[in-house]
Amino acid sequence: MDEEIRRNTIDFGIDLGTSDSVIACFNGQESRIIKNHLTGQDHTPSAVYIDDSGEIHIGKVAKDAVINNPSNAVSEFKLNMGFPIPFHFEDSNRRMFPEQLSSELLKDLKRSIYEDSGKNIEEIVITVPANSNPLKTKATKEAAELAGFKSVYLILEPVAAAIAYGLKSNQKDDGIWMIYDLGGGTFDVSLVKSNGDEIEKLATSGEDNLGGKLFDWKIVDDYFTPQIKEDLNLNDFSRDNPKYLKVFSLLKNEAEKAKIALSDSNNEINEYNGEIDDLFGSDFDSRFYDFKYALTKDDLKNVMKPFLKTTFNHCHEILDERNLSIEEVEKIILVGGSTLSSIIRESIESEFNRPLEYSINPLTVVAEGASIYAGTIEKQFIEPQEHKFALILEYENIGFKDNINVKGKVFSLESKFSFLDYSIQVINTKDNAIVLKEDLDMGGDFKFDLEASDDYNEFLINIYDDNDDPVEIDENSTNSINYKKAINPGSNILSSSISLYIDEGSSLALKNLEGIDFDSSKNYVKEYSRKFNSSHIIASKGEKLPIDKKELLYTAEPIKKGEGDSFIKLSFYSGELILANYNTLLGEIVIDGNDLIDDLPKGSEIELNVSIDESNLIAFEVFIPYLRQSFNNSFSFSNYRNYNSFLDNYDNLKSKYDEIIERFNGIRDFALNEDNGLYKEKGILDRVYENIEEIEEKEIISYLTILIDMAKYDKIAIYPSLEYLNYLDDVLDECRFFLNLADIDIDF
Repeated sequence: MDEEIRRNTIDFGIDLGTSDSVIACFNGQESRIIKNHLTGQDHTPSAVYIDDSGEIHIGKVAKDAVINNPSNAVSEFKLNMGFPIPFHFEDSNRRMFPEQLSSELLKDLKRSIYEDSGKNIEEIVITVPANSNPLKTKATKEAAELAGFKSVYLILEPVAAAIAYGLKSNQKDDGIWMIYDLGGGTFDVSLVKSNGDEIEKLATSGEDNLGGKLFDWKIVDDYFTPQIKEDLNLNDFSRDNPKYLKVFSLLKNEAEKAKIALSDSNNEINEYNGEIDDLFGSDFDSRFYDFKYALTKDDLKNVMKPFLKTTFNHCHEILDERNLSIEEVEKIILVGGSTLSSIIRESIESEFNRPLEYSINPLTVVAEGASIYAGTIEKQFIEPQEHKFALILEYENIGFKDNINVKGKVFSLESKFSFLDYSIQVINTKDNAIVLKEDLDMGGDFKFDLEASDDYNEFLINIYDDNDDPVEIDENSTNSINYKKAINPGSNILSSSISLYIDEGSSLALKNLEGIDFDSSKNYVKEYSRKFNSSHIIASKGEKLPIDKKELLYTAEPIKKGEGDSFIKLSFYSGELILANYNTLLGEIVIDGNDLIDDLPKGSEIELNVSIDESNLIAFEVFIPYLRQSFNNSFSFSNYRNYNSFLDNYDNLKSKYDEIIERFNGIRDFALNEDNGLYKEKGILDRVYENIEEIEEKEIISYLTILIDMAKYDKIAIYPSLEYLNYLDDVLDECRFFLNLADIDIDF
């Protein structure tokens, strides 16, 4: 068949990684990795370097500069997405935020696509971490738009991996899979269920700042730095001292080399001996020092242990969330560069005793899954050129059905064009046989079924006019139907709950808010939440996307036009903690009398319309029926509550940590002291013991201590530190409340 077959699906997916990024393309049958346009490698290092002339370099050149010229190069900026933390390039005197850095990386990836396929694509699927909150998700979309993409679709990284494995599966491959994704900077875990026809997403969790780079820095902090300080009696040698920036870049690179060597399953060495000649180099003419070290496999296991424990906590949490046992998991799919480590694989096997699956390259599987998902998304419609026609089609591209249910429409530049006496013809490209020809209706609409007889099915579409002559279909339009027999990717899920908080002083209330009566209910946790929390969950973690909901509220007091003293204030949070203010503040909508076109009486209805699309992107609209007035531009994803007070003041973070630890130790020691007789108490005090036991069993204090220590040198560690501090604050507030409820008054 001479006629070119054109698909109308996006087909390209990008795994925007912390350390490396990967591109893949789906052709309807399989996914193919697109190599870097300069190096020919499967991946592009996620690094940016700006030289003294202001020219921007991406990839391997930039990664090398991170080691040798760290004041003018940066990597791992993905971890800062959504945070107001710029990087300063010294020689060019430029400041760039993470979204801008990511956009430069995406521009380079876009160029690799062009060099490979000749296509200047404008639509893309990009992966985000499983626990990426809406602020980070929005920042990723903004980075893609800065890079020139007009349509951006986002998908969770472990879900993309599940899709890649789903393409290779058959209907017999049903069961529950755990996707364990440990990369260079983030950890994600998801549970999915293959029911033979579709991949159902069950649960997801993860950490923003946990991956291979933390292992590297822990080696530097715990093994390299103490040795160098002792060898040279160098008291000011630390990561927060700018004069040692290049030295620590060299040490981190060396730590990564040692980690890889000791983790390699093909290399059974138990000790790695390394050396950096003249570590301080020409920057310190008076200090010639060859750094020699020995790192053992046991040393590396000790470095990894607390981080792996945290990942296992997340795995057990999502199993508990779905009331599943690990025995019900058919296999654990390994994703991410860090899972290439034999030490990590052995640790996962020891913890869960389940089969490990890594038949698809853990470094590229996420990009492959993203491209397959892209192959199910139709491109946005483009108006055809004059005298040409275009098609829009709706059907499932992937599935195990024997019939392909197709519906669609033919368009022309003239919107009033009549397709009366026009017809549509469908040809099976396998044997060039005409399988269908039928008339269009006046508006160009059609609907028909096709037989899916093979593993891959492709059909060419022709349109004929009222003289039965073929018409020209625009080159930007699809002209084919492509159907692959495989497990359908299914729907995305919401990665974290979204809550509405009614601020104190706001003239607003939830209609379903009732009084608190502890005597009539034993659901103490729920009642505790309602007593101290005027919040309401709008959408729960794990709900299928897209989500469209309407919440009805009412004014508790009248609001006078032109007066600013009375107001409506809605705050929106992302997270699972009981008290709203310990979760991540996404933004606020504030409406006072100055915004209203007329007086608003007490008891007036307020409609909150919430929309969350397939990419986890959120839109809010407030509508006041009494005034017929809408507010949909007031919402801003720009507010991390209390974050800035810690960003440039480590002492504030350390003080908060010390305060939390003192509270935890006080409540724990008091509650578990047998002399207090509290072990005999039941009901509400059970929750106190459960909370304390959970914190200790998960070793949360130990892991938080590591994060706090890292935050002294690395601003990226501040946000995860605050997340854990807020979690402990939330739990300890709850414990304190239940102790007081039992007439136990403690003061810690």
